[in-house]
Amino acid sequence: MQKIGESDKKLFGEFAIVASGFSKDERKDLMDIANQHSKELKVIFAAEKDGSLKLKELFSKEHNYGFLNEEYPKKAVIMSGFLEKELIDFMKSVKSAGLNPKLWAVLTQTSNDWKLCDLLDELEKEAEAMKEIPKQKSSQP
Repeated sequence: MQKIGESDKKLFGEFAIVASGFSKDERKDLMDIANQHSKELKVIFAAEKDGSLKLKELFSKEHNYGFLNEEYPKKAVIMSGFLEKELIDFMKSVKSAGLNPKLWAVLTQTSNDWKLCDLLDELEKEAEAMKEIPKQKSSQP
């Protein structure tokens, strides 16, 4: 896991997000946030059938792909091509709208070849491990 800063450094990939696990109403809200952030930001909604696709295949889909499909069950946002400082602003906007995805990721050269289901499973494991750290610290003398 790599820490994101607040620089003008552009992150890997084209300027886009892949979102999963959002209801139809939440998808509309997410589209509004994306449009407010930038008219150039491509938004792709992972459908339930897309779990076995590699991220590079999902990010190659057209803008608004999957908007009407049955959502992938895990609530997540995967971002690519943002400037570091844009990424933080975008995340704050999503959170302040109450959309609260449990899982967040930034596309990397390595994860680009991962299947969506594998990445989200790994992110869930990491999130669970992070929850255990405070418990372990509080139980130590």
